[in-house]
Amino acid sequence: MLAVIASISAGIHAGIFSPLLSPLVYALKFRKDLFLFSFLFYSLALSYEFYSSVYDEKFIALLLSTILLLDSGLKGERRDYLSYIVAALLVSGIFFKEIFLFAIFLAFFNQFRGEKPSKGLLVLPFVLILFAIYSIKDLAASSQVALTFAISSFMFLFWIKMRVGSL
Repeated sequence: MLAVIASISAGIHAGIFSPLLSPLVYALKFRKDLFLFSFLFYSLALSYEFYSSVYDEKFIALLLSTILLLDSGLKGERRDYLSYIVAALLVSGIFFKEIFLFAIFLAFFNQFRGEKPSKGLLVLPFVLILFAIYSIKDLAASSQVALTFAISSFMFLFWIKMRVGSL
């Protein structure tokens, strides 16, 4: 349900109406084939209606909420105290953009942390890349490439460290 709240809130921030279909898509999660089919049409409707730059915070919010919707439809969601806090932040984030961006990152962390909170640290490099994309929109193209390469190298080394145990 957190993904539906995030999708609707992101749609309100972006000023589009296709995220209002997310409750219908989420309701079909018990039949995986129907869920994936409806998610395809939801994604097509979203991409048809929304035009933006990759550097826009509305794009990042819609991207994260769409990933949350797909993951919660396929795996299910956790219901704990952090989920209720994130839901309250997402609803209050309709009025305040900064709270909404924080809440969407927190919802992303909550969804992917699994049973162990340390698994949520695997989301950290992804969030760093999205934050870097948002913050480098005023830099020159060569600086953007260098920063993206540096963060990607960091993610690769972090993945090796998590996989192997040591470098």
